[in-house]
Amino acid sequence: MLKVNKLKAKIIEKEMSIEEVSQKMGIDKSTFHRKMKNNSFFVNEVDAIAKELQLTPEETTEIFFAQ
Repeated sequence: MLKVNKLKAKIIEKEMSIEEVSQKMGIDKSTFHRKMKNNSFFVNEVDAIAKELQLTPEETTEIFFAQ
């Protein structure tokens, strides 16, 4: 289950916006929001977000794959 608040906190911590992250991924901001709401990121998208936000493997797991 995606921890949306932790993802948003990491985006803010890196002094970025959801719009900036979505642009760097090549998707629309509304699509990014929908994927957050529905927990529907593909693995390659999770990898791209983790790389962009410089997440550790532990942070990535905690945010995107927590139970």
